[in-house]
Parts: sequence; C-alpha cells; structure tokens
Amino acid sequence: VGAANGVATGRLAHVNGVADVVNDGLANSRKAIILVNEAGSTWYVYHPELTAGKLLYFTTSAETTDATISSVTSSGFTVAASLPTGTYRWISMAESEGFLKLTKTVGNGAADGFSDYAALQPAALFQKPINGVGNWSLFDNARDKQNIASGWLIPNTTSGESTLAAFDLNSNGVKCRYAGGSDINTAATIYAQILIAAFPFRYANAR
Repeated sequence: VGAANGVATGRLAHVNGVADVVNDGLANSRKAIILVNEAGSTWYVYHPELTAGKLLYFTTSAETTDATISSVTSSGFTVAASLPTGTYRWISMAESEGFLKLTKTVGNGAADGFSDYAALQPAALFQKPINGVGNWSLFDNARDKQNIASGWLIPNTTSGESTLAAFDLNSNGVKCRYAGGSDINTAATIYAQILIAAFPFRYANAR
C-alpha cells in the first residue's frame, strides 16, 4: 500500500447528512474503489468502466444507480451525505502500467472465449458481470500453477473453492477457455475486470 504502487486505504468517520471528500493521494482518476461499513453493510464498488452514476455491490446484482461513491478525481472521491452514520473502510486501487489493469470485456459464450491484453502477467483476476446477474469471480496463479487455471473463488459468497477451469493467465493478459456461465462468459454480457500483476517490473529494483 502506498502512492508509489497506486494503492491507498483508510478509515472514514461518516455522519449522515454530511458529504465527505476522501483524498487518496494517488494522482490518478482511473481507479477501483471499495467502501464498506465496519459494522457490516453493503459493499460499494466503483470501477471506471461502469456506467456513469452506477456502482456494483458484493452481490449478484448488475450495476445499479447509486451515488454513494461519486466525483472520482485524480486526488480522491466523494462519499454521499445520505450514507448512514458509521465508520467506513475504503481502499483505492489506481490503474498503473505493469502493476494493475482496470478494464472491461464482452463475453462470447464460446469455449474459444475472449482474450484481454493487459500489458502485464496477472497473478489475480477479479471479474463481475455488470449488465446482468452474476457472481464475482477470482482466479489466481497461487493455487493452480498451470493453464488452464482451475482454482476459482466467489468472494461475494461463503462457498469454498471451485475447480472450474476457465482462464489462461498469460504473460500479457488473460484468455477465457470456458463456454457460457453467467459469471464467466455469457454472450453479450459485459464484465468489469481487475487484473493484478504477478511481477510488477516497473517498480522492481535492479539486482
């Protein structure tokens, strides 16, 4: 966590009726933001590829009109006055070349699925359908060292690991190898993605 790596996090003491401006210091307006009440409530998720004025939740719902997180700028974001009083945790993750990629893709429903160039070798892929119902999906290269990666978690549920083989995690992005399934590759469904690099060369020190 730190501005050099494009990641900032903190706590916000919010009072209902008063909007808050959160400064994350990342100097980048292309960022994913997660906000949640410590006491337990909706997880609000902003992604730059969502429709303007809409957010995702950690549920199966499609993107929803919600101004809880708005006015996202290079320096931070605004939390709506209408949010209930409480202490909130937030994290901002800015897009950064060779480190983190925020993108979207369209499913084709075929075993020869979509291919996304990210200019990085992903260690983890988060994916969520935004124009239809479906779970969040997390694929990574830690539990399954080979392609097709078959270790799959569903962060918005309490389910255990699935062994569904769905993605190649390549040197420069991801390739879908799974036909269908609303969470992974339904034809004409738009998916928001967060790809985190396995080897962030841009910030590595020479040896």
